[in-house]
Amino acid sequence: RPRTEEAVRLAMAALRDPDQRLRHELWLRLPAAADGPAAPSPASPAGDDAPWTGALAAIGWRQGCSR
Repeated sequence: RPRTEEAVRLAMAALRDPDQRLRHELWLRLPAAADGPAAPSPASPAGDDAPWTGALAAIGWRQGCSR
C-alpha cells in the first residue's frame, strides 16, 4: 500500500487509542494461518483441548468485518 499522509495519520490515531493498540499487538502475536482456522487435534476429535477457540471474539474480531 502506498504511504499517504492520511494513512499515517489514521495509523497514529489507532496507536494512541489503548484498546486499538492492544488489539493490534495481540493480532501481531497470532500465528500465521495458511488457509484459515486450524483443524482439531487428532488426539481430541471433539476439540476439548483446542487452544482458546474464543480468542478472536475476545479481542473484538467480527467475522466479515473489514476496516
